[in-house]
Amino acid sequence: MSVAAAPPRRRRDQARATTAAEIKSIARALLVEQGAKGLTLRAIARHMGMTAPAIYRYFPSREDLLEHVIADLYNEVTDALEQARDESAGEPGADPHPARPVLAASRRFRRWALDHPDEFALLFGSPIAGPAEPPDDDLRDGPAHEASRRFGRLFGELVARLYQRRPFPIVADADIDDLASRCDIPRVQIEQAARDFAAARGAMVVTRTGVSMHLAGTVAEWLGHVLNVITGRMDRPGGRRFEPGYVDALRLSDLAKAKAHKSRLAGRDMVAGAHALSELPDEITTPGRGQIKAMLINCGNPVVSGPDGAKLDKALAQLDLLVAIDFVQRESHRHAHWLLPAVHWLERDDLLAFTSNMHDEPYLQYGAKAVDPPPGARQEWRIFVDLAIAMRKPLFGARGLNGFIKASRRLARLTRRPALEFGPDWVDRLVVATGRKVNGRRIKWRDVKAHPHGWVLGPREFGHFKAALRTDDKKVHAAPPEFVRRARELLAEPGPQPPADYPFQLANRRNRHSMNSWLNELPGLHPSGKRNVVVVHPDDAAMLGIRDGDRVRVSSPVGAIELPASVNERPRRGVVIIDHGWGSRIFDPRGGAQPESYGANRNLLIDAGPVDPLSQTAALSSSYVGIERV
Repeated sequence: MSVAAAPPRRRRDQARATTAAEIKSIARALLVEQGAKGLTLRAIARHMGMTAPAIYRYFPSREDLLEHVIADLYNEVTDALEQARDESAGEPGADPHPARPVLAASRRFRRWALDHPDEFALLFGSPIAGPAEPPDDDLRDGPAHEASRRFGRLFGELVARLYQRRPFPIVADADIDDLASRCDIPRVQIEQAARDFAAARGAMVVTRTGVSMHLAGTVAEWLGHVLNVITGRMDRPGGRRFEPGYVDALRLSDLAKAKAHKSRLAGRDMVAGAHALSELPDEITTPGRGQIKAMLINCGNPVVSGPDGAKLDKALAQLDLLVAIDFVQRESHRHAHWLLPAVHWLERDDLLAFTSNMHDEPYLQYGAKAVDPPPGARQEWRIFVDLAIAMRKPLFGARGLNGFIKASRRLARLTRRPALEFGPDWVDRLVVATGRKVNGRRIKWRDVKAHPHGWVLGPREFGHFKAALRTDDKKVHAAPPEFVRRARELLAEPGPQPPADYPFQLANRRNRHSMNSWLNELPGLHPSGKRNVVVVHPDDAAMLGIRDGDRVRVSSPVGAIELPASVNERPRRGVVIIDHGWGSRIFDPRGGAQPESYGANRNLLIDAGPVDPLSQTAALSSSYVGIERV
């Protein structure tokens, strides 16, 4: 019996495939041992016993080889997970528990990660420059990208089957078509975004820069974090990262918690140690035990930053005592009995220790004052310390601290050494000395002073999120009952509809020349003019007979403002944008000159009644307005 020989072309193809597989195997070993930097064609050729240019016959570039190695790793782990899924099905025709395949695949994934820690780190740890996130859309169909999508689809399908059998709370109450209608986003676009997010190697949800000023703002912020948690986007490269900072601000905030208190009229608990600003006017004007009759505003402008500023302005005028600490007399200070000039941050030494965990990387900045403050200006800390001593109230509630401060002041006077007086410098040194170790060592004060332009303390680190959790079991409690209840309330409500006379939803935006109301009154920072405008979609503008630059009147049930119109395609139809933070007058308390004012206060249009019940934030971006040409 004779056996036919394989055709020469097939033998050449088999030999080529064997060599390509060997090249990938060596490349994988080099990646595991030395990382991406150790992967060179010269090193592979040396192991193969061939010249480096010969590698190009099999892979056109190092990047293409890396692409195929990553793809093989994804396919290897996905094959293992699929096998675990199939083995969990039990006897043919049996009806397994819907969670069984998910558990089986998850356990196999953990097993693979423990058996292949270096390969796991390559796929799910620090990103490798090259194939993991191709910059060119033409490369997104490469083998690594497709293999990663296959991995993502596996878990997506398993969770989808589990959901079909046992729907999750909230998700079960939501209908995608209803959500698409509420958001005015096509369902197919929502579904595609979800698939892309699930399959992407690096992705995270960021809802905005803070809790949104919207009636659903806290729920939106919460659900964004939930998506990051349940899809593994927390505390890993390509996802959300927790920066611990060199000061444990979370621990310090726990120590500074305020006592529980309900507001007198609305009966609401405090959120983050404060009550809603929208409650303040009634708390001032309504007689009774606990009525607010005196107030201190520290560098704030609530008439401009809060809702229905006209109502708050009338209330502030009724106070028996109003004290303002600031650089200038602003809109909220026009009824002040005392104006205390503050020291600018360029006029004092400053260490931003308590916000160190908000930086993008481990960073320390000690700012030495650039100029001396003018006569009569005092730092806020000294004002509050002097008040505590004069009122015989213990500073920070700490008994004995006032006596210690007074003793340090006497000692400084007697020795003529001002540094001996208790002040921010003491606190800064103590914070640094007791702060968190960075890269295994404590920060020294002399090192802080040696970096006058800021100090990057080390590379970005992952793995600090779990240690920062304040839950008793050190687990993320992703579904707090009050958040779940609020989400269901929102789903049960009909979609928002604009009133007949106020058809446009009022939105806000950031402006690179200002930050809220900061810097709006300073010359030279607004080359296009110190003002804000109302941005209107061209179709809406045409319907209203409004042209770019026209002066318009924007009104709501509680107020009206006038400002120029800017016709732009940036907002969608039915939405208008007005920058927040403008319209605050700057007064001359000594000369009595006419106040200066720039722009219009858009928050005069906001009804103070509706608030987000979870954050007690006013609905600054949930309001509707009307527009007409003046």
